[in-house]
Amino acid sequence: MLRGTYLFHPQEPAIVFWQFFVGIGIVYSIIVVPFRLGYDVDATGGWYVLEMIIDGFFLVDILLNFRTAYFDDERRLIYDPKALFWRYAKGWFVLDLISTVPIDELFQAAVGTSNQTVRLFPTKLLRLFRVARLLKLTRLIKLSRVFGRIRDHVQLSPSTERLFKLLAIMSIICHWNACMFHGVMMASETAGYHTWCDDAFFPDDPHQLECSSLVPIGDRYIAALYWAFTTLTTVGYGDVKPSVHSPYELVVVIILIVVNATVFGYIISSVMTLIHNLDPSDREYRLLMTEMKDYLRDASVSERLCTNVKNVSGHAARQLTTTLKLTLSVRYCSTTNIT
Repeated sequence: MLRGTYLFHPQEPAIVFWQFFVGIGIVYSIIVVPFRLGYDVDATGGWYVLEMIIDGFFLVDILLNFRTAYFDDERRLIYDPKALFWRYAKGWFVLDLISTVPIDELFQAAVGTSNQTVRLFPTKLLRLFRVARLLKLTRLIKLSRVFGRIRDHVQLSPSTERLFKLLAIMSIICHWNACMFHGVMMASETAGYHTWCDDAFFPDDPHQLECSSLVPIGDRYIAALYWAFTTLTTVGYGDVKPSVHSPYELVVVIILIVVNATVFGYIISSVMTLIHNLDPSDREYRLLMTEMKDYLRDASVSERLCTNVKNVSGHAARQLTTTLKLTLSVRYCSTTNIT
Protein backbone atom coordinates (compact mmCIF):
# COMPACT_ATOMS: atom_id res chain seq x y z
CA MET A 1 0.00 0.00 0.00
CA LEU A 2 1.30 3.44 -0.91
CA ARG A 3 2.40 5.39 2.14
CA GLY A 4 -0.15 7.84 3.49
CA THR A 5 -2.95 6.60 1.22
CA TYR A 6 -5.36 3.71 0.86
CA LEU A 7 -4.04 2.93 -2.61
CA PHE A 8 -2.11 -0.15 -3.73
CA HIS A 9 1.05 -0.26 -5.80
CA PRO A 10 0.52 -2.47 -8.91
CA GLN A 11 3.79 -4.34 -8.25
CA GLU A 12 3.19 -4.85 -4.56
CA PRO A 13 3.69 -8.55 -3.65
CA ALA A 14 0.26 -8.74 -2.01
CA ILE A 15 -1.42 -7.48 -5.21
CA VAL A 16 0.56 -9.93 -7.36
CA PHE A 17 -0.43 -12.76 -5.00
CA TRP A 18 -4.05 -11.63 -5.20
CA GLN A 19 -3.91 -11.56 -9.00
CA PHE A 20 -2.66 -15.15 -8.92
CA PHE A 21 -5.78 -16.24 -7.02
CA VAL A 22 -7.98 -14.23 -9.39
CA GLY A 23 -6.32 -16.05 -12.29
CA ILE A 24 -7.11 -19.41 -10.68
CA GLY A 25 -10.74 -18.31 -10.29
CA ILE A 26 -10.91 -17.35 -13.97
CA VAL A 27 -9.48 -20.72 -15.05
CA TYR A 28 -12.00 -22.48 -12.80
CA SER A 29 -14.86 -20.51 -14.37
CA ILE A 30 -13.92 -21.15 -18.00
CA ILE A 31 -13.71 -24.88 -17.24
CA VAL A 32 -16.66 -25.44 -14.91
CA VAL A 33 -19.30 -23.09 -16.38
CA PRO A 34 -19.41 -24.75 -19.84
CA PHE A 35 -19.38 -28.18 -18.17
CA ARG A 36 -22.37 -27.37 -15.97
CA LEU A 37 -24.34 -26.07 -18.96
CA GLY A 38 -23.36 -28.81 -21.39
CA TYR A 39 -23.97 -31.64 -18.93
CA ASP A 40 -26.89 -30.08 -17.03
CA VAL A 41 -25.13 -30.32 -13.68
CA ASP A 42 -25.88 -27.80 -10.94
CA ALA A 43 -23.47 -26.87 -8.18
CA THR A 44 -24.56 -28.34 -4.85
CA GLY A 45 -23.10 -28.59 -1.39
CA GLY A 46 -19.45 -27.64 -1.14
CA TRP A 47 -19.18 -26.88 -4.87
CA TYR A 48 -21.94 -24.27 -4.56
CA VAL A 49 -20.16 -22.66 -1.61
CA LEU A 50 -16.87 -22.67 -3.53
CA GLU A 51 -18.41 -20.93 -6.54
CA MET A 52 -20.03 -18.31 -4.33
CA ILE A 53 -16.64 -17.68 -2.72
CA ILE A 54 -15.06 -17.29 -6.17
CA ASP A 55 -17.76 -14.78 -7.15
CA GLY A 56 -17.01 -12.98 -3.90
CA PHE A 57 -13.32 -12.82 -4.86
CA PHE A 58 -14.25 -11.13 -8.12
CA LEU A 59 -16.42 -8.58 -6.32
CA VAL A 60 -13.50 -7.75 -4.03
CA ASP A 61 -11.25 -7.54 -7.09
CA ILE A 62 -13.57 -4.92 -8.58
CA LEU A 63 -13.16 -2.79 -5.46
CA LEU A 64 -9.38 -3.27 -5.48
CA ASN A 65 -9.15 -2.17 -9.10
CA PHE A 66 -10.63 1.19 -8.11
CA ARG A 67 -7.82 1.61 -5.57
CA THR A 68 -4.82 0.19 -7.45
CA ALA A 69 -2.34 2.60 -9.04
CA TYR A 70 -1.07 2.05 -12.56
CA PHE A 71 1.76 3.04 -14.88
CA ASP A 72 0.97 5.26 -17.85
CA ASP A 73 2.58 5.02 -21.30
CA GLU A 74 5.63 6.88 -20.04
CA ARG A 75 6.02 4.49 -17.07
CA ARG A 76 4.95 7.14 -14.59
CA LEU A 77 3.07 5.86 -11.56
CA ILE A 78 -0.47 7.29 -11.50
CA TYR A 79 -2.05 7.22 -8.05
CA ASP A 80 -4.61 10.03 -8.23
CA PRO A 81 -7.87 8.49 -6.84
CA LYS A 82 -10.09 10.28 -9.34
CA ALA A 83 -7.94 9.20 -12.28
CA LEU A 84 -7.96 5.60 -11.01
CA PHE A 85 -11.74 5.62 -10.63
CA TRP A 86 -12.54 6.92 -14.11
CA ARG A 87 -9.89 4.79 -15.82
CA TYR A 88 -11.39 1.58 -14.42
CA ALA A 89 -15.01 2.75 -14.73
CA LYS A 90 -14.56 3.53 -18.43
CA GLY A 91 -12.52 0.40 -19.05
CA TRP A 92 -12.93 -3.01 -17.47
CA PHE A 93 -15.58 -2.23 -14.86
CA VAL A 94 -18.68 -3.11 -16.92
CA LEU A 95 -17.15 -6.35 -18.19
CA ASP A 96 -16.01 -7.36 -14.71
CA LEU A 97 -19.41 -6.57 -13.23
CA ILE A 98 -21.33 -8.54 -15.89
CA SER A 99 -19.08 -11.56 -15.43
CA THR A 100 -19.44 -11.45 -11.64
CA VAL A 101 -23.15 -10.87 -10.95
CA PRO A 102 -24.97 -14.27 -10.84
CA ILE A 103 -27.88 -13.27 -13.09
CA ASP A 104 -29.42 -16.76 -13.19
CA GLU A 105 -29.31 -17.06 -9.39
CA LEU A 106 -30.95 -13.66 -8.95
CA PHE A 107 -33.70 -14.54 -11.44
CA GLN A 108 -34.48 -17.84 -9.77
CA ALA A 109 -34.53 -16.15 -6.37
CA ALA A 110 -36.90 -13.49 -7.74
CA VAL A 111 -39.41 -15.86 -9.36
CA GLY A 112 -39.24 -18.51 -6.65
CA THR A 113 -40.27 -22.15 -7.04
CA SER A 114 -44.02 -22.05 -6.39
CA ASN A 115 -46.58 -23.79 -8.61
CA GLN A 116 -47.70 -20.44 -9.97
CA THR A 117 -44.13 -19.67 -10.99
CA VAL A 118 -43.87 -22.99 -12.80
CA ARG A 119 -47.02 -22.16 -14.76
CA LEU A 120 -45.80 -18.68 -15.67
CA PHE A 121 -42.22 -19.76 -16.39
CA PRO A 122 -42.02 -23.26 -17.88
CA THR A 123 -38.95 -25.36 -17.14
CA LYS A 124 -37.49 -24.80 -20.60
CA LEU A 125 -37.78 -21.04 -20.18
CA LEU A 126 -36.14 -21.18 -16.79
CA ARG A 127 -33.29 -23.16 -18.30
CA LEU A 128 -32.71 -20.40 -20.82
CA PHE A 129 -31.70 -18.09 -18.01
CA ARG A 130 -28.96 -20.55 -17.10
CA VAL A 131 -27.32 -19.60 -20.38
CA ALA A 132 -26.61 -16.27 -18.69
CA ARG A 133 -23.84 -18.14 -16.89
CA LEU A 134 -21.90 -17.96 -20.14
CA LEU A 135 -21.35 -14.31 -19.34
CA LYS A 136 -18.80 -15.55 -16.83
CA LEU A 137 -16.69 -16.67 -19.79
CA THR A 138 -15.98 -13.00 -20.48
CA ARG A 139 -13.51 -13.39 -17.61
CA LEU A 140 -11.28 -15.06 -20.18
CA ILE A 141 -10.63 -11.62 -21.67
CA LYS A 142 -9.41 -10.53 -18.27
CA LEU A 143 -7.10 -13.53 -17.96
CA SER A 144 -4.41 -12.06 -20.23
CA ARG A 145 -4.36 -8.88 -18.16
CA VAL A 146 -4.09 -10.82 -14.90
CA PHE A 147 -1.33 -13.13 -16.07
CA GLY A 148 0.40 -10.16 -17.68
CA ARG A 149 0.92 -8.74 -14.20
CA ILE A 150 2.07 -12.09 -12.85
CA ARG A 151 4.41 -12.67 -15.80
CA ASP A 152 6.55 -9.70 -14.76
CA HIS A 153 7.45 -11.60 -11.57
CA VAL A 154 7.96 -15.07 -13.12
CA GLN A 155 11.07 -15.84 -15.15
CA LEU A 156 9.95 -17.82 -18.22
CA SER A 157 11.59 -17.87 -21.62
CA PRO A 158 9.41 -16.56 -24.48
CA SER A 159 9.43 -19.99 -26.13
CA THR A 160 8.25 -21.74 -22.96
CA GLU A 161 5.57 -19.12 -22.45
CA ARG A 162 4.27 -19.53 -26.01
CA LEU A 163 4.28 -23.32 -25.65
CA PHE A 164 2.19 -23.19 -22.47
CA LYS A 165 -0.14 -20.71 -24.15
CA LEU A 166 -0.70 -23.00 -27.15
CA LEU A 167 -1.33 -26.03 -24.93
CA ALA A 168 -3.78 -24.02 -22.83
CA ILE A 169 -5.65 -22.75 -25.90
CA MET A 170 -5.94 -26.23 -27.38
CA SER A 171 -7.10 -27.76 -24.08
CA ILE A 172 -9.71 -25.07 -23.44
CA ILE A 173 -11.09 -25.19 -26.99
CA CYS A 174 -11.37 -28.99 -26.85
CA HIS A 175 -13.08 -28.81 -23.46
CA TRP A 176 -15.60 -26.29 -24.78
CA ASN A 177 -16.19 -28.43 -27.87
CA ALA A 178 -16.83 -31.47 -25.69
CA CYS A 179 -19.36 -29.52 -23.62
CA MET A 180 -21.17 -28.20 -26.71
CA PHE A 181 -21.12 -31.63 -28.36
CA HIS A 182 -22.73 -33.14 -25.27
CA GLY A 183 -25.13 -30.24 -24.77
CA VAL A 184 -26.56 -30.56 -28.28
CA MET A 185 -26.85 -34.31 -27.67
CA MET A 186 -29.05 -33.69 -24.65
CA ALA A 187 -31.17 -31.24 -26.65
CA SER A 188 -31.57 -33.86 -29.38
CA GLU A 189 -32.47 -36.49 -26.81
CA THR A 190 -35.12 -34.21 -25.31
CA ALA A 191 -36.56 -33.70 -28.81
CA GLY A 192 -36.75 -37.48 -29.29
CA TYR A 193 -33.88 -37.90 -31.77
CA HIS A 194 -31.31 -40.68 -31.89
CA THR A 195 -27.98 -39.21 -30.72
CA TRP A 196 -24.25 -39.74 -31.04
CA CYS A 197 -24.24 -41.04 -27.47
CA ASP A 198 -26.68 -43.80 -28.43
CA ASP A 199 -24.53 -44.74 -31.43
CA ALA A 200 -21.32 -44.77 -29.37
CA PHE A 201 -22.50 -46.67 -26.30
CA PHE A 202 -25.38 -48.73 -27.71
CA PRO A 203 -24.42 -49.45 -31.34
CA ASP A 204 -26.56 -52.61 -31.47
CA ASP A 205 -29.73 -50.93 -30.20
CA PRO A 206 -31.01 -48.43 -32.81
CA HIS A 207 -34.08 -47.70 -30.67
CA GLN A 208 -32.12 -46.56 -27.61
CA LEU A 209 -32.96 -42.93 -26.83
CA GLU A 210 -31.94 -42.52 -23.16
CA CYS A 211 -28.16 -42.58 -23.24
CA SER A 212 -27.73 -39.64 -20.84
CA SER A 213 -29.59 -41.48 -18.07
CA LEU A 214 -27.84 -44.84 -18.58
CA VAL A 215 -24.19 -43.91 -19.16
CA PRO A 216 -22.11 -42.34 -16.33
CA ILE A 217 -21.31 -38.69 -16.85
CA GLY A 218 -17.57 -39.36 -16.74
CA ASP A 219 -17.77 -41.82 -19.63
CA ARG A 220 -19.84 -39.37 -21.66
CA TYR A 221 -17.37 -36.56 -21.03
CA ILE A 222 -14.37 -38.68 -22.06
CA ALA A 223 -16.16 -39.74 -25.26
CA ALA A 224 -17.07 -36.13 -26.09
CA LEU A 225 -13.54 -34.93 -25.29
CA TYR A 226 -12.11 -37.68 -27.48
CA TRP A 227 -14.32 -36.46 -30.34
CA ALA A 228 -13.21 -32.88 -29.68
CA PHE A 229 -9.48 -33.67 -29.88
CA THR A 230 -9.79 -35.85 -32.99
CA THR A 231 -11.85 -33.14 -34.67
CA LEU A 232 -9.55 -30.26 -33.72
CA THR A 233 -6.46 -32.13 -34.90
CA THR A 234 -8.30 -33.11 -38.14
CA VAL A 235 -7.76 -36.83 -37.41
CA GLY A 236 -11.45 -37.71 -37.14
CA TYR A 237 -11.45 -41.50 -36.78
CA GLY A 238 -15.23 -41.56 -37.18
CA ASP A 239 -15.99 -43.91 -34.29
CA VAL A 240 -17.62 -41.04 -32.37
CA LYS A 241 -19.59 -38.78 -34.68
CA PRO A 242 -22.88 -36.84 -34.81
CA SER A 243 -25.98 -38.89 -35.47
CA VAL A 244 -27.40 -38.52 -38.97
CA HIS A 245 -30.85 -38.73 -37.36
CA SER A 246 -30.34 -35.52 -35.36
CA PRO A 247 -30.43 -32.24 -37.31
CA TYR A 248 -29.38 -30.42 -34.12
CA GLU A 249 -26.13 -32.35 -33.89
CA LEU A 250 -25.35 -32.05 -37.59
CA VAL A 251 -25.78 -28.27 -37.67
CA VAL A 252 -23.77 -27.66 -34.50
CA VAL A 253 -20.97 -29.99 -35.59
CA ILE A 254 -20.71 -28.23 -38.97
CA ILE A 255 -20.19 -24.94 -37.13
CA LEU A 256 -17.67 -26.50 -34.75
CA ILE A 257 -15.69 -28.03 -37.62
CA VAL A 258 -15.34 -24.63 -39.29
CA VAL A 259 -14.24 -23.02 -36.02
CA ASN A 260 -11.85 -25.86 -35.21
CA ALA A 261 -10.25 -25.68 -38.66
CA THR A 262 -9.46 -22.02 -38.00
CA VAL A 263 -8.08 -22.77 -34.53
CA PHE A 264 -6.00 -25.67 -35.87
CA GLY A 265 -4.50 -23.42 -38.54
CA TYR A 266 -3.57 -20.88 -35.87
CA ILE A 267 -1.98 -23.59 -33.70
CA ILE A 268 0.05 -25.04 -36.57
CA SER A 269 1.35 -21.62 -37.65
CA SER A 270 2.22 -20.78 -34.04
CA VAL A 271 4.07 -24.08 -33.58
CA MET A 272 6.07 -23.47 -36.77
CA THR A 273 6.97 -19.98 -35.56
CA LEU A 274 7.90 -21.41 -32.16
CA ILE A 275 10.21 -24.00 -33.71
CA HIS A 276 11.71 -21.39 -36.02
CA ASN A 277 12.51 -19.10 -33.09
CA LEU A 278 13.51 -21.83 -30.66
CA ASP A 279 17.26 -21.17 -31.12
CA PRO A 280 17.80 -17.67 -32.58
CA SER A 281 21.60 -17.91 -32.37
CA ASP A 282 21.67 -21.16 -34.35
CA ARG A 283 19.35 -19.68 -36.97
CA GLU A 284 21.60 -16.63 -37.31
CA TYR A 285 24.66 -18.89 -37.56
CA ARG A 286 23.14 -20.90 -40.41
CA LEU A 287 22.14 -17.71 -42.21
CA LEU A 288 25.65 -16.26 -41.95
CA MET A 289 27.26 -19.51 -43.09
CA THR A 290 24.97 -19.60 -46.12
CA GLU A 291 25.93 -16.04 -47.03
CA MET A 292 29.60 -16.92 -46.60
CA LYS A 293 29.33 -19.96 -48.90
CA ASP A 294 27.60 -17.84 -51.54
CA TYR A 295 30.39 -15.27 -51.29
CA LEU A 296 33.12 -17.90 -51.71
CA ARG A 297 31.34 -19.45 -54.69
CA ASP A 298 30.94 -16.08 -56.41
CA ALA A 299 34.61 -15.23 -55.70
CA SER A 300 35.80 -18.49 -57.35
CA VAL A 301 37.96 -19.40 -54.34
CA SER A 302 39.94 -22.66 -54.56
CA GLU A 303 38.46 -25.71 -52.86
CA ARG A 304 41.26 -26.01 -50.30
CA LEU A 305 41.14 -22.35 -49.40
CA CYS A 306 37.35 -22.53 -49.26
CA THR A 307 37.54 -25.40 -46.73
CA ASN A 308 39.93 -23.47 -44.48
CA VAL A 309 37.79 -20.35 -44.69
CA LYS A 310 34.70 -22.34 -43.71
CA ASN A 311 36.48 -23.79 -40.67
CA VAL A 312 37.73 -20.43 -39.42
CA SER A 313 34.48 -18.63 -40.25
CA GLY A 314 32.39 -21.35 -38.63
CA HIS A 315 34.22 -20.89 -35.34
CA ALA A 316 33.91 -17.11 -35.62
CA ALA A 317 30.22 -17.25 -36.44
CA ARG A 318 29.54 -19.26 -33.28
CA GLN A 319 30.91 -16.45 -31.15
CA LEU A 320 30.30 -13.30 -33.17
CA THR A 321 26.79 -12.13 -33.97
CA THR A 322 27.24 -9.52 -36.66
CA THR A 323 27.72 -9.90 -40.39
CA LEU A 324 30.52 -7.34 -40.30
CA LYS A 325 32.74 -9.43 -38.02
CA LEU A 326 32.15 -12.57 -40.07
CA THR A 327 33.05 -10.69 -43.25
CA LEU A 328 36.28 -9.52 -41.64
CA SER A 329 37.11 -13.15 -40.82
CA VAL A 330 36.60 -14.22 -44.45
CA ARG A 331 38.69 -11.34 -45.74
CA TYR A 332 41.47 -12.17 -43.30
CA CYS A 333 41.63 -15.78 -44.48
CA SER A 334 41.63 -14.68 -48.12
CA THR A 335 44.35 -12.02 -47.78
CA THR A 336 46.69 -14.24 -45.75
CA ASN A 337 46.12 -17.12 -48.22
CA ILE A 338 45.64 -19.83 -45.61
CA THR A 339 46.70 -23.22 -47.01
